[in-house]
Amino acid sequence: MNVRLTSLAGLMWAAASMSVGILSFTLSSIIGSLKISGVMTQLMAASTAIGMLIGALTSGPLADKLGRKRVCIILAIIFAASNIVTPITPLSFQTIFTLRLISGIGVGGFLPILAALISELSKPIERGKNICFLESFWAYGWLIALIITWKILPLYGWQTSMASVGIISLLLTLSAYPFIPQSPRYLLLIGEKEKAVEIAQQYELTLPKIKTSKPKINEQIQILFSKENRRITTALWIVWFTIAMGYYGIFIWLPKSILSAKIPLIKSFQYLAIMTIAQIPGYYSAVLLVEKIGRKIILGSYLALTAISSFMYANSTNITEMIIWGSTLSFFDLGSWAALYTYTPEQYPTYSRGLGSSWASAIGRIGAILGPYIVPPLIAIGNWFLAFSFFALIHIIGSIAALMGREMKGKEMPEITAI
Repeated sequence: MNVRLTSLAGLMWAAASMSVGILSFTLSSIIGSLKISGVMTQLMAASTAIGMLIGALTSGPLADKLGRKRVCIILAIIFAASNIVTPITPLSFQTIFTLRLISGIGVGGFLPILAALISELSKPIERGKNICFLESFWAYGWLIALIITWKILPLYGWQTSMASVGIISLLLTLSAYPFIPQSPRYLLLIGEKEKAVEIAQQYELTLPKIKTSKPKINEQIQILFSKENRRITTALWIVWFTIAMGYYGIFIWLPKSILSAKIPLIKSFQYLAIMTIAQIPGYYSAVLLVEKIGRKIILGSYLALTAISSFMYANSTNITEMIIWGSTLSFFDLGSWAALYTYTPEQYPTYSRGLGSSWASAIGRIGAILGPYIVPPLIAIGNWFLAFSFFALIHIIGSIAALMGREMKGKEMPEITAI
């Protein structure tokens, strides 16, 4: 495993995580401050996810044309800046929703492209470990956002909490970005062979034969839905939709579910910290297992175990049970995300890898929008039990779809030599 490369990229990954997590931890305060209810509350909860859909749809074609690294830094600055300016903007639903939307555009475009970049900088025998280790930094970013909210929100408010997250995420991004190289496979694609060979030698990579060609979106789409890839693409989109719907539906509203148990605010932050810390060993379990038993088995089994944990959380009758099953849910849910980010870019050739990865992520963002949006109606019908039982079912569907993909453990990623 290339610890230096993945740690540097991980700092940027943590920055993206902070920008998403801060909404979860400040959502109740935002709702109270803006005095919103009903549909506006649902829209605010889904605001970042809506932006992530837009970012995911557009970043893939841009990364295939402009390069993975360049697109990553542009998007990272976007999501950091949208948080930084929060305290100096008018306090209204429209303004805060727009800023969260812009933050989501940055994060949603950034994540699949950085994962594709690190995949293309990894040897086959360590690619899975590299991506799972990279994804583990999501937990650290989420934890930083929690700690910032815990310490700053009671004293200075949620707007200052968001600005603090933005400043830290920008510093993390700028400190890591200069040391991450461009993808050698992308450089081959655009005809810069000397640079590609230099980077490949530095990272001990074997460069495939790639026909030099500027990607054309109609040809990229044809590859996604070719006879060879049609089933792969469909299964991948189902997995992304279900895992994102479950994750954002659960974790955006998890703080609210704990507060509903009449837990004091400070205590609730402590319990959320325990559940968030449980994500970290979940990631590292995927790091250890993904190259031993494969992506499909890890992804499918972890999604099934997430479903069981969600159902048990739904049946919790006291705070101890909520902590136990909330932590178990965090462990397996985030471990499955680590496997998914390994699994996704491996399904497509360099010519369409950015598009394939980002569009799969975009389908996930549709689920991520619906997940938080559907929770209030589910609670109104059947309380938190129905909400978490629903997400248990969703994860079972994703678990089945995960087994339909292409297993690439220990193999070179697919390529096409003629277009």
